[in-house]
Amino acid sequence: MIEMYVSQNQEIAYRVIEDEAVVLTPEDGKLHSLNSVATRIFELANGKRRVKDIIGKICEEFDIEEKTAHRDCLNFVEDLVHKKMLILSSKPVKSPK
Repeated sequence: MIEMYVSQNQEIAYRVIEDEAVVLTPEDGKLHSLNSVATRIFELANGKRRVKDIIGKICEEFDIEEKTAHRDCLNFVEDLVHKKMLILSSKPVKSPK
């Protein structure tokens, strides 16, 4: 998974308020609140970055130990892929934005 490119599902709606995102998944109509680190991971998921690149950015921006960031980011990305909020791809994705 670490070598995969990650992008936001274009069918979801979200808004960032004071560094924390609120995400609506249309499939189940649920609202999901993301803390500041999770929001940053979500924002970095633009389809042009690999999971490993996002982990590196999180380590830099939040001064988090690499081992901790690696574990937590992988778990978070896996969870959001399961909830269909993020999509993994073996190739970079062209963003419609």
